[in-house]
Amino acid sequence: MKTSFIFYTLFLFGISLAHLCAQNDTIIYKHEIPTKPKDGYIIAYFSGGAKMFEGTYKNGMKNGIGAIYDEGGSLRYQGNFVNDVKEGEGVQHFAGGDRYEGAFSNNQSNGQGTYYYADGSKYVGTHKDDKFEGKGAFYRTDGSLKYEGTYRDNEFDGNGTYYYEDGSRYEGSYQMGKRHGKGKYTYSDGSYYEGDFANGKREGKGKFVYPDGVKRYEGLWKGDKQHGSGILYDTNGKIKNQGEWQYGQFRGKSGND
Repeated sequence: MKTSFIFYTLFLFGISLAHLCAQNDTIIYKHEIPTKPKDGYIIAYFSGGAKMFEGTYKNGMKNGIGAIYDEGGSLRYQGNFVNDVKEGEGVQHFAGGDRYEGAFSNNQSNGQGTYYYADGSKYVGTHKDDKFEGKGAFYRTDGSLKYEGTYRDNEFDGNGTYYYEDGSRYEGSYQMGKRHGKGKYTYSDGSYYEGDFANGKREGKGKFVYPDGVKRYEGLWKGDKQHGSGILYDTNGKIKNQGEWQYGQFRGKSGND
């Protein structure tokens, strides 16, 4: 990571790799790179005059540190190559202003790295085949932590904690970006729900505790509402309603009460 940061800084200030390497035998290709280029330090240009590549070639392929540019002259990648493949530490620049710094394997982001969005938000964690995969953390544009936990295929998946901007938070299980399984949602007023979730909603068995910490509902839920058998306790901890609920409304005692 340190290597990629150094090269990114150097390119940012316009310091060329040729200057760094102090090569006296730099090979210049003014009209793109031939099919069988020479080994050594190469600077190649598109036919229109913009720089195409700068770096080292060995055995007719990119090997070692190098940089790739597009026809508009914008830097697209700088970092390590092995036999023409991005391998090791590098920095990838995207057309929309996003940037990835970190580990590459087989021309894709693989391993530990940071993906910076053009709006200032960022993801820090592990990657697999150009996707967020494994443990990671996502930060908002103001630098505040939004989510930390596990990812799969660019989505929250597994155990994680999501921090909402209003101060509430969710700690628990995710499945493909949605709250799913066991979890606890704590609201900004101090109340909380703890129990089962399905497809992002409170569903299954769980309890909701009000801000006073005494008044609560314990029972079944469906679609974010009390639904099925459940008990509502008042602010003194005594049973207020016990029986059947339907989408948040108490319908009376069940036949077993």
